[in-house]
Amino acid sequence: MEEMEPGVFRPYPRGRWIDTPRGWLALGRVDRVERNIAGVPVSLVAPSGSKFPRAGVLEFYDKTLPALLDLLHAAPEALLLVVGPDPMWRGGISGERSIFLHADRPLRTPDHTSPPLHEAFHVLAPFRAGADARWISEGLAEYYSLNLQARAKLLDEDDYLRGLRSFQRHGKWNVNLSADRSLEVTNNSAPFVLAAIDEWIRDRTDGTSGLDEVVRNLARADEGKVTTASFLRIAKRVSGRDLTPFVQRHVYAGVPPKLKILAAKGANQDEVESSGGDQKTFPMEK
Repeated sequence: MEEMEPGVFRPYPRGRWIDTPRGWLALGRVDRVERNIAGVPVSLVAPSGSKFPRAGVLEFYDKTLPALLDLLHAAPEALLLVVGPDPMWRGGISGERSIFLHADRPLRTPDHTSPPLHEAFHVLAPFRAGADARWISEGLAEYYSLNLQARAKLLDEDDYLRGLRSFQRHGKWNVNLSADRSLEVTNNSAPFVLAAIDEWIRDRTDGTSGLDEVVRNLARADEGKVTTASFLRIAKRVSGRDLTPFVQRHVYAGVPPKLKILAAKGANQDEVESSGGDQKTFPMEK
């Protein structure tokens, strides 16, 4: 920066622009690593000496971000990940073309979901939640933070199914998911219901369509906000069937659905496994 007088600096030198998304100014000893992933410049900025796995995160994005970009029809000019240790806020949150993660947040939580991928969904999605659709926006981000890892072969089938069971076990049920904004609903019940919606659509289209097509249509709609009603309209267009009875039972009444993928593996959805480390943790607070 341009020094105006001893100890006083001008953050915007004449004739130059700071090449980062609006809202971040990093001062002090920081490291910046960059990688081009699917045509998007991805930068990670962290304090020098931080043990945060910079290379690991970029490798992780290299395997998962292309599919997420395709799903959301996203072509951002850049993506920035800012990492800060204590006393910065101990969570993760998305902003304009940028993500903040506390340095202690893991690449993958014990339930196999991923805070960096969850927040990347929010940054890249062209829609935001309407008054009754937080279960959709947060549920999609959490579901795809698990599902896209499985597609990229970063999770084996057992770990993927274990993540789905974790959603079911730690969800909050028999409440209106469209009105309850607790973390148990947004990070567990909602993604579990969305996994069931994916199965529901696939069953009715002989596997030719699924939740991906609903999300792609939401991204193309360019309405700015998604509501439960708009989600239902698009799901009907994709599947050719009315999803309203399903939503009335499993979203408004909060009855936990059954997943065929779990039943096919002989899994009892009500059983709490004793496998080590499979305890639901919430990757971020909103």
